[in-house]
Amino acid sequence: MAFDAAGNLYGPAYLGGSTICDMGCGTVFELTPGQGGAWSETTLHQFQNRKDGANLYGGLAVDSSGRIYGANSQGPGTSCGGYGCGAVYSIRP
Repeated sequence: MAFDAAGNLYGPAYLGGSTICDMGCGTVFELTPGQGGAWSETTLHQFQNRKDGANLYGGLAVDSSGRIYGANSQGPGTSCGGYGCGAVYSIRP
């Protein structure tokens, strides 16, 4: 999980999102603080397996421009037993 300068919290979910994978390929989400301690959630990206990878692995980093960086354990392509070998990704605001 990572915070940006505005106090928004970003996180990866190993599963969920796209139904291309059995239990979802994973997502990156944003939690925005609201009134009274409530948070609102926005899904920023749903991974699509061989198109852009799946199964997010590890944490996230957010740079000063708001770009989010992370990694997934299955990358695009069909090498490594048909699942890809993993990838590093970035998501622009």
